[in-house]
Amino acid sequence: MISADTFDMLLSFGGVGGEIYLSALLMVSFYFPLPEYFRWDFYRFPVVLGAAFCFWGQVWLWQQVPRGKASIPFGSLWGEADHGDMNQLINFHDWTPGDIIGTYSTLTHLCLLAIFAVYGYTLFRQHRELFVALGRQWLP
Repeated sequence: MISADTFDMLLSFGGVGGEIYLSALLMVSFYFPLPEYFRWDFYRFPVVLGAAFCFWGQVWLWQQVPRGKASIPFGSLWGEADHGDMNQLINFHDWTPGDIIGTYSTLTHLCLLAIFAVYGYTLFRQHRELFVALGRQWLP
C-alpha cells in the first residue's frame, strides 16, 4: 500500500521514535486492563518503570539537542556507523538536522501531553468527590 522508500523512511523513523511513542504507550496502558493471560496485574508495575526510564531518557535527550547541549544520536548500535537511523533519514530520505530535531522534539511533547492527560483523567476519575469539593470551595 505504500512505496518501499516510504516504508524504509518510516522504519528508520521508528527506531528512535519507537523509544518515545512505545514507551509512552506502555506508560499509558498502566491503567487499562489487558487479557488475563498477560498477568498484567503483576507485570504492569515493572513495565511502567522500565518504560518511564526509557521515555524520560528520550525526553531529556530531545530537550537538550535543540539547545546544543547534546547531539543528534547518529551512528548505529550494530553494524556500520553510517547505517544508523538518523544517518539514513538524512542520507537517503532528505531530512535535515532541523527536521529531525523538530520532529522528535514535537513527538516527545505530544507523548508527554498524552501521558499527563491520561494520568490526570485517571486521577480525576478516582478522586472525583475531592475535586468537586475543592471546586465548590474555591469557585463561586
